[in-house]
Amino acid sequence: MLKRVLAWVLLAGFVLLLVNIMIFQYLLAQSIVVYVLVAIWFIFSNKPLPSRKKKNISENSIEEENTEE
Repeated sequence: MLKRVLAWVLLAGFVLLLVNIMIFQYLLAQSIVVYVLVAIWFIFSNKPLPSRKKKNISENSIEEENTEE
């Protein structure tokens, strides 16, 4: 539950940061630096999701091996 609340707070802050950069432009240089840092953190902290295609391919190859025997 705490993770969800933290995620919503971070999402709201990120949206407000984007609104500030696009509309208000208050402390623009600092806002852009924060935006870049958040973007870099997001890119390097995310784990890739498992692909369904890879799973299906491996399941299909197992089925093909079983039918060939």
